Amino acid sequence: MSQPSSLRPRIHSRYPACYTVLVDVEGNRLFATLYEVSFGGAFVHLDFRLPCGTRITVIARGSQGQVFALPAYVRYSCDDASSPRETRGMGIAWGELSFEERAFVMRLVERAKQGKSLRTMS
Repeated sequence: MSQPSSLRPRIHSRYPACYTVLVDVEGNRLFATLYEVSFGGAFVHLDFRLPCGTRITVIARGSQGQVFALPAYVRYSCDDASSPRETRGMGIAWGELSFEERAFVMRLVERAKQGKSLRTMS
């Protein structure tokens, strides 16, 4: 018997990051910060929690001004003490990404893995 996806262990390593994005929740756009990023998802800081399963779009800007709208869903939400960065936020999993979106996420992860700033991606 398989576990529900929200309970399955993470299969991709997450890397520390600090990258400002917009999170679109049903047409409402909110500023957020990615504090960890991986090929499978990210940890996103928001000032409030979203329920597990909530579908969101992470809107990020590439180095040449291109905008990426990355579909995702909330896997878990946590308060300050229980989160990786000791801040309120949520773990998200990427949804179905296009080739260009996946390539963008791969660039984010590779830069984070090398300890480089995500704000100055080239």
